Amino acid sequence: MKKQILIFIIIIILVALGFFLFIKNDKGEIEEISEPEEITYTNEIYGFTVTIPEEWENYYEANQGEGGTVFNYLAEDGTTALLAIVTSYPASINIFELETTPNTRIFAQTAEKYYTTSQPLDMPFEPGSTDFDKYTQMLDKVDEFLESIQPDKETYTLTKRITDVKDGKQYIDVSYPEFKGNKSFIDINNVIKQDIDKFVSEFKKNLETWDTENIPEGAYSRFWMDYNLRRLDNIASIYFVISDSMAGAAHPNSYTYSLNFDLETNRKIEITDIVSDFEKLSELVKEKLKAEFEKKNIETDSLFETGTEPKAENYNNFNLVEQGIIFNFDPYEIAAYAAGNFEAILGIDELQEILK
Repeated sequence: MKKQILIFIIIIILVALGFFLFIKNDKGEIEEISEPEEITYTNEIYGFTVTIPEEWENYYEANQGEGGTVFNYLAEDGTTALLAIVTSYPASINIFELETTPNTRIFAQTAEKYYTTSQPLDMPFEPGSTDFDKYTQMLDKVDEFLESIQPDKETYTLTKRITDVKDGKQYIDVSYPEFKGNKSFIDINNVIKQDIDKFVSEFKKNLETWDTENIPEGAYSRFWMDYNLRRLDNIASIYFVISDSMAGAAHPNSYTYSLNFDLETNRKIEITDIVSDFEKLSELVKEKLKAEFEKKNIETDSLFETGTEPKAENYNNFNLVEQGIIFNFDPYEIAAYAAGNFEAILGIDELQEILK
């Protein structure tokens, strides 16, 4: 018995030795198994490079057209089916018009361009067919494909999304930026994601205590959040628009939220970092807002006076833009809900006396 075990062990050793000798090269060194090289596609017209998913290899083609770069699936019979269209628009375009274009969403942005994508609405193949299975597999990689796009600028953002639909009664749809580039923006991205998670968590917490009795049929609760970059150079200024509504509530809540970052230091910029005289700031902002109130025939009241007091917390919802600073005021902050949102824009010249 012992002899059989010994023979078995010797055989195992010889097999292992043989394998070792087999994988050695002619220099007596062990060859490393290299990872397959990434397949990339570069578009000089629209200014981006993208990594092609492994699942797309040999099954796609990229065509340059007037509407952008079209990435198609190559079917067995030689026909094609849309996977994604990637195009770009100047950053000067009205972002809200761009977002309302059917089946188009912004997924990346630089200081000069918006990058958008359009994807198929219909399934062109019959379920159970080889093309159906392969095409579905490739569509599943579209998000990975888009996230790999690198615009030809050092700093850019990709749009990340959170979606959550529960029993047709609860909808969450959130878009926020993730910064990319030739350096790490992990600190900035962490701040953004933490703030986004707080908003979503607060909404879900409110849902838990919301009285669901006597809610009209078909009513649902919804949290929606989208953003625009008001500046993207050495400074990033993000403007979020938010709407939340509880099923059966009289009206939704609409409000804004802003974040500003120094991209050189990866630091969040607070209003106290840049303003030294809040008394003077209050005077300047009041003057701007009163002019807007007059246009809308709105009288100022105690809400206005409280919301414009020379306190840092009244002015921390701001955006740093090339022309100066935009101060954002939401419903109930300086006027009733029906009055809507207000902005006070102070130019560089007006700010000289109060900036640190």
